[in-house]
Amino acid sequence: MTVYDNIAFPLKMAKMSKHEIDKRVREIAEELELTRVLNHYPKEISGGQMQRTALARAW
Repeated sequence: MTVYDNIAFPLKMAKMSKHEIDKRVREIAEELELTRVLNHYPKEISGGQMQRTALARAW
């Protein structure tokens, strides 16, 4: 899964609308400086970015 998919996963499980999921993912990514890497896979990002992705997923 991409960074975007990782952040969106718990929101999808909460059955949020696609529009709301997209909005929330982009807001969280902006806060954690992950916007540039939303379309990247975990093997393509740094360890710090992986940790911030995990934080974003739990947010």
